[in-house]
Amino acid sequence: MLDTATMERYISRATNHEPVVAPWIKAGGYVIKSPDEDFLVKNGLDWDIEKRPLYYRHNGELVESEEQSLVRVDTGKELSVVTRDWHPVRNRVSFEFFRDLAREGKAELTSCGTADDDRLVWLLAKTNQSFGLFKGKDEIESYLHFSTSHRYGVGTILAWTSVRLWCMNQHRMALSKNNCDLKVNLHHRTQFDSDKVSQMVTAAMLRSQEYREQATLLSERRYTNEDLGDYFRAVFHPRGSTKMEFSPNAALAISSMVSQPGAAMGLGTWWQVWNAVTYTVDHLLGQGVGTRLMSSWFGHGQRTKKLALDLALDYASRSPRN
Repeated sequence: MLDTATMERYISRATNHEPVVAPWIKAGGYVIKSPDEDFLVKNGLDWDIEKRPLYYRHNGELVESEEQSLVRVDTGKELSVVTRDWHPVRNRVSFEFFRDLAREGKAELTSCGTADDDRLVWLLAKTNQSFGLFKGKDEIESYLHFSTSHRYGVGTILAWTSVRLWCMNQHRMALSKNNCDLKVNLHHRTQFDSDKVSQMVTAAMLRSQEYREQATLLSERRYTNEDLGDYFRAVFHPRGSTKMEFSPNAALAISSMVSQPGAAMGLGTWWQVWNAVTYTVDHLLGQGVGTRLMSSWFGHGQRTKKLALDLALDYASRSPRN
């Protein structure tokens, strides 16, 4: 296991990285330069969707199905098969809600894009609830993350997230027991109600202070080598596994402790450990930037980060202070 002395030899390398490109930009997202620009048109996101009837043949006749095809209008591409009572949330409706939020001074639009082969559209807006650790040398920005899916069975999601500027790790969906409280699901069976969502956002953002307290705790508590080994096995090994050797993903995360940008911040603390996991999930795992991003936001990567934060907080609460 790597000890503090070993890690100190990596400090100079770990603090001289090239700037890290955010995963959502790597995956094809766009930077919004001005909240007043029509960024939908500028970035090719001003396309509409509509439901179209589906038919099947019965006894030689065409019969209209109870289900309908959700189609991207400009290309005719089918995005999903939906029920008749499913209400599409159009790109412009979604993004105009966030523009209104920014104009009210609650958030600043920063980036937007699509994922999952146009089946998911998303937008990030920076809030004024950013904070810093280690006398401000480790900056964590606070964002609202909005996504609406054009895939049946997936709701519109509004979540709080943070981004560590050193490594562009996303701390979205890694808010321990309060994760659900910071996420709003708008199901497509109901009409999109921006006023209701705005109220929910205001209430949810009050809870982001809790993550700041969690981050502070992690930054003040030191790990032991024994706890560190148990931690990475618990995060990356299959449930019920009794193997003592580290899995490839666990070994990758351990190496990220000293190779991740910002590794010298909180050296020897659970903050360093937790960020090694998020850096590994957000930048290293997966078969490509697109699948990695979707996993980090909604899939296995999301679940891994939530488990990692829960465990890190538990270990930190029982660990000595710096």
